[in-house]
Amino acid sequence: MFSTSLAVCLADVSSSSSWQIVADRQFVKDLRSLNKEILQRLFRAIREIARSMGEHPNRAIVPVKNSDGMLRYRVGERRLLFVPDSDSRQIRLVSFCGRDCCYARLK
Repeated sequence: MFSTSLAVCLADVSSSSSWQIVADRQFVKDLRSLNKEILQRLFRAIREIARSMGEHPNRAIVPVKNSDGMLRYRVGERRLLFVPDSDSRQIRLVSFCGRDCCYARLK
């Protein structure tokens, strides 16, 4: 069920946006233990990010220090790390976990 929900969300966002959403293996692994409420908040955040990439800038999207083009979006106590590629119009979802965990993975 989980993988179906993720696939439906990513397909929905990609079809309603000019940006394609791609999930890294680590991102998918991070989602396996989340409850339904957090997943729904995350899926709303992904839709917002796709909508914001371009004509509607969002101040909640912040560059990650000491990374090459990675951005973060706060979803409650967790951080969604992603990398947009404007040439291919693709958003690569990298990680979704607590603040300490996400930034430790970057080192």
